[in-house]
Amino acid sequence: MMLSFMLAIVGFIALAKTMQRHRKNLCSVRKIFVFRVAGATILTFSFVHLCGAWGIADGVVGWLCLAALAAFLVVALLSGTSSFEKKNSPPDVENFF
Repeated sequence: MMLSFMLAIVGFIALAKTMQRHRKNLCSVRKIFVFRVAGATILTFSFVHLCGAWGIADGVVGWLCLAALAAFLVVALLSGTSSFEKKNSPPDVENFF
């Protein structure tokens, strides 16, 4: 179960890096496509691993709960880092007034 949880976290981070808001270091469209495919593939591996360990019925329900928790943790992590960056960045003088 821990492997599926870690894979889900990595998959959601890879998908989050493809969003325009979080792609500060990604420049090319090819890298964005690679991150999208990698994120979906990692989430699929997470799902298959948990369904193989728990069976189909329990695996689907367990993975949905696990994916929700992993997504919540990634959102909390990304929102925490973006608010940290806003606090430490200089004020925007152009949009001040």
